[in-house]
This record gives sequence, structure tokens and C-alpha cells, in this order.
Amino acid sequence: MNITHPVCLLTKRLATREELTRVLARQDGFRLVSPGEADDLGLVVLELGDDLEDDFESIASLVTDPRVGEVFVASRQKDPDLIIRAMRAGVSEFLSQPFRSDEVLAALEGYARRRRTTRAASPAAAPASAGGRLIHIMGAKGGVGATTVAVNLAVLAARSLAGNAPAPDAQKAGRGLPKLGGRNAKRDMQAMGDTALATGGPAHAPAALPLAALMDMRLPQGDVPLFLDMEYSRTWADGARNLGRLDATFLRSLAERHASGLEVFASPDTGDDLDAISPRAVKAVLDLARALYAVTVVDGGPYADELALVSMQEAETILLVTDLALPALAGARRLLDDVAAAAPAVAARIQLVVNRMSPQAGVDLTEAERLLERKVFATVGDDYGAAVSAINQGVPLCEAAPRSVAARSLAKLAERLAPTAATPGNGGAAPGMKAGSLFARLLHRKGDDTHEPNRRGMERAPEHERGGLLPHGVLLQGARG
Repeated sequence: MNITHPVCLLTKRLATREELTRVLARQDGFRLVSPGEADDLGLVVLELGDDLEDDFESIASLVTDPRVGEVFVASRQKDPDLIIRAMRAGVSEFLSQPFRSDEVLAALEGYARRRRTTRAASPAAAPASAGGRLIHIMGAKGGVGATTVAVNLAVLAARSLAGNAPAPDAQKAGRGLPKLGGRNAKRDMQAMGDTALATGGPAHAPAALPLAALMDMRLPQGDVPLFLDMEYSRTWADGARNLGRLDATFLRSLAERHASGLEVFASPDTGDDLDAISPRAVKAVLDLARALYAVTVVDGGPYADELALVSMQEAETILLVTDLALPALAGARRLLDDVAAAAPAVAARIQLVVNRMSPQAGVDLTEAERLLERKVFATVGDDYGAAVSAINQGVPLCEAAPRSVAARSLAKLAERLAPTAATPGNGGAAPGMKAGSLFARLLHRKGDDTHEPNRRGMERAPEHERGGLLPHGVLLQGARG
């Protein structure tokens, strides 16, 4: 039976309504309805006007109205802060004016796809399910081990979900292949059967459904493929730039499969048009990943920009990885401040993971909690040699050295995250800092209490400024006295 989706247009200008009506007429499966005569308003498209406060009050009412499926907004303003505010308010798509028909059609197709997924997952069609879980992992700065944490949690999740715990001396897929760290047309590891060729061992039976995914959102060209010694030919950005084609088959075609069963989505590199990747496109990719995978781990890097915020807003669990070195703690403090300024509710859910925990660090957990104003959620033992050796081999630490103190800590963290949804990030506020303390001096320059939030593309080459913004580590140079 064909399903037609109701669409309600709440526009300020007649020209906007006429243009959207023409677009809808070219798209099968949609019909216009009026607010006063329909019990199911379905998709509501609201045009923003001059009075934004009044419009956002309308949005707040719409997103809680049981007759409304989703809310799109249309606006001639393209301010990123406005887009983030709209997404925080519950808006699904932000349509920039003047409209591009291909973008509007792609948004409509995405809505129809999500409604089909919702119906398929409804109690009448299938057993009740909370859907897949999203775990966003960010680092206080480069080099604190956030990618190590992300990779190992993702592999452990894949093994656990598949009922296939790693053996002590398990070998990785693709061992002996050259580490190119970039695109490669060969996709030898895509099929699970290729595991036998790569490892010399028996191939795992392919799962009926994908179980776990790892998405590298460190831009440009993150390190996840290097950590797993995997070659790749496409990235998740290919889906973000082709929303009209984005469905389960297309998204999975962009992934590479690891021997653990984990499906890995590489990040776009410097040759891609990074500016063309919009927050709404990232949200569409993450929404589909959630529908497809039981667990999706995002390696988000040390970022608090609009793309990272989309992932954090979608995530049930947000982990901020730091160590106890002062530059890392300062980076963590500033990253928390960046997120709190943009999305206070998101910042409140961030949980701290202290990596390379050692009594010789010179800073104890109580001091770190006081600086960051929240309790430490988990610690990972200090085993730097084993971690570096695993990276250089392209093997997850949980497989390369499963008995190491770090691997055991990561296994405990994975078990802790697996059974239930995330708890609030604070876990109780830590005591405040004393004025004039070492941490206070570290974080506040005389006469300058402001800083710019971190942005993409800076970690590898801080000498290349982008819009005058530098990563946290560079921003903090000179802060120590």
C-alpha cells in the first residue's frame, strides 16, 4: 500500500508557499494539509520571519504536538548559531532560502525514509526497541589517547555483540598490508569471508545485521584507519553530500569491515570539500547509523564546533578523554566551556575519562575534578608502550595486549557502558577552585577572559589558521606563568 505523508506549510510569504507547493507536486508520496482540518499534520515546514523569539515559541509548541511528525524551518538567514539553535529546539532540517529544489527534495526523501523506519520499528510491526546507541568520544587535545579509547570501545562492542570475545593473541585483519593512511581502490576486507585470507584463520559467518560501527569525525583525515591497518576508498562524507541517495544500502557501502565485525567509516581527507558538509547532513548520517547499528562510536576529536555538537546532541553517552598533564587539563576545561556556551544541556552530560592514569602524574584526581568541576567517570591505566606498539602494528590494544593494564581498563569501561543508557555526566559537582591556584593561573590570562572555540582542521597544522581560530593547545601557549 502506498503511503502519502501529510505536509503542513506555515509560511510568512505567499511566494514561499507557492514555491514549496510546486516542489511537493513533483515529489510522489506527499499531500498538503491545513492546520485546522487535519488530525495528522505530519511534516510541518515553518518559515522564520523577523520575530525569531515568536517563531521559536511556535517551534517549541510544534515539536511537542502529537499531530506533528517533524519540523523543518526555512530561512533566508544562514547564521550557524541560528541553525544550531533550531536543531537544539528539535528541528529536523534547516532549508536555506532561496531554495534549491534538489536540497528540498533530498530533505523530503529523508523525512519519508525516517517515517518508514519509524513504522517498521513500531510495536505493531516489530518487538519494542530503544534503537541503536550513539557514543561520542572527544579528546581534550591531540595525543591524549581519545582515538585509542574510541577504537577499542568500538571493537569490544562489536566482539561482545557478536558473542566473539577476542583471544589473547588474536591477529588483526589486513596484517602485513601497507599502511597508506589514505584512499585505496581495493576493498579486500569488505566481505567477512575475506577474513580467512587476511588472517589465515577461519572466516566468521556474516551477521544477519550489522552490530557496531565506528565513525571517524576528526577532520580532515582522521587516524582510525591507521589504528586498524585498514584501507578505504570512500568516506561517510560521500553520504553526507548525497542525502538524496542516503539509505541503509548506500551508507553501508561507504564502510570497511574489520575482522571483529566492526564497520568503520573513514573521515574525509584534505581533497574533499569539507565546507560542503552541513550539520543537517551529519545528523542525517547519524540518524541512519542509529537505525542500522546497535552501537555507533564516534571519534569526534578535540572539537566543539557545529558538526561535533550535532553528534553530541544525538549521543546517549559523551566521553571527554584527558590525561593529568596540565596542557590536557587546560584543554579539557576550555572544551567544556565551549560546549556549555553553545549547548548547556549537552555539556552537563559529558563524562570524564582520565587516560594514562599513574600515581607519578603529579596531579591527583581530586585536583582534576576540582578544575573540571565534575567527577571522573572512569580511568584507563598507564601502559604507553603497549598502546604505541598496538598503534604501530595496526592492532586494537584489546587484541594486541589484552592483559595490559590499559586494555583491562578499557574492557571494564566497555562493560560499564554496555548495559544501560548514560548517566548524567557530572556525577556530582566537584569543589570549586581557589582563586590564584595553579589551575586558575593556567586558565586565565590577565585582562583576557575570552577565547575562541576550537574548530576543525587545526590539530595537525596549527600554523594554518582558519578564520583566525587555533586549537586549544595553541590558544593556551603563554597562559602558563
